[in-house]
Amino acid sequence: MLLFVRNAVDQSGHWLVMLGVQAAEQKNKHQPIPVMTMKSVSSSAISSVGYEGSTLAVTFHNSGTYYHYGVPFWVYAGLMKAASKGAYYNENVKGRF
Repeated sequence: MLLFVRNAVDQSGHWLVMLGVQAAEQKNKHQPIPVMTMKSVSSSAISSVGYEGSTLAVTFHNSGTYYHYGVPFWVYAGLMKAASKGAYYNENVKGRF
């Protein structure tokens, strides 16, 4: 199961936060949402990436933040070094964690 958070700003300048769940194979039930520093990345699909412990957070330009649990550091490092972060995410993270 992937938890995602969508952030937006309404016309009055107030932040809107929407939480949602995307069905997928759930390995770790009841995981808390980690607090982590997000790093901006240069990508047409991904706006920022965070990693804390073994939790990877990926924020997409159009669909919010997705949290992946049990991600090895080398996967995070590969994502940060990838020329195409969206392609790396699809091939090495999505549906695996």
